[in-house]
Amino acid sequence: MPVARRPDIDTPNAGNRQLSTAVVAPDLDVQPQGTAVAVVDDGGQMVYRPVSATQYPTMFYGFLTASTEPNRQAVVTTSRGSLVTPRVEGVLVPGSSVFLSLVPGYVTCVAPSEEGVCVWRLGYAISASQMVLAPDPIFLMP
Repeated sequence: MPVARRPDIDTPNAGNRQLSTAVVAPDLDVQPQGTAVAVVDDGGQMVYRPVSATQYPTMFYGFLTASTEPNRQAVVTTSRGSLVTPRVEGVLVPGSSVFLSLVPGYVTCVAPSEEGVCVWRLGYAISASQMVLAPDPIFLMP
């Protein structure tokens, strides 16, 4: 008798997407699928902004599931264990940890080492283009 359910491989992230009342910030360009975002209070309106190791790192929320125009609601993958195709600085190396990049909206397999920069592991790479979202609850600011 099986003790666990097999993950749904054919429809990654099924049930792990959230539509919130936040919108992509109106002053941004179209944000591509896979952009790492934070939810930020922008004058009383909750908006998605690209997140990086230096911009809103402690407010990381998830990844856009589709390209989204400014001032539009977006579906964001937020659940731990979700399969994500993020925007990547450099390349993803299967088995490597994935971190917020210094480039807003991107991730990297190289942990930032600059002083005062947030180092937050978001998960691990499973291929050259995909990762599993498994953020560590603790981040370091060297």
